[in-house]
Amino acid sequence: MKNGVKNFIAIVICVLIFFTIIGVIYFNWIFSYGCKSLECFKAHEEKCSRAIYILDSEISTMKYQIVGNSDRICEIKITNLQVKEGGIENKNLEGKFMNCFVKLGEIKNPESDLQNCHGEFKEELQELIIKNMHTQIVKNLENSEQINNSNA
Repeated sequence: MKNGVKNFIAIVICVLIFFTIIGVIYFNWIFSYGCKSLECFKAHEEKCSRAIYILDSEISTMKYQIVGNSDRICEIKITNLQVKEGGIENKNLEGKFMNCFVKLGEIKNPESDLQNCHGEFKEELQELIIKNMHTQIVKNLENSEQINNSNA
């Protein structure tokens, strides 16, 4: 009888240890707090605690996810879920993501400094910006040329 009780206690302790390990894994590497407001997300960003925030604007729907930190740098994954405005070039940005890195304790828009971001979304966004700037420069040169020709 004593062996049966000892075995039962050992099984209960093993089960408790197993569920404790599962809980630690879940809360440290899987669980992310779902923020409903930007203020909530910024509070989590300051501490770099895992959180998700969906920003739904007139232009696009973006998902911000605090992944975690290492070496006092907070990693935030930004995913473009939906583009609502613009041409087909903008639609190519849907589903793309980038990882941005912010100093621990800083509260700022992670994408405000693209030098600290890496990923396909950043590359596609920069390419789109360059194309738009090129188009604008060409238009300005054409306008300048027309003005010079009309003055001559």
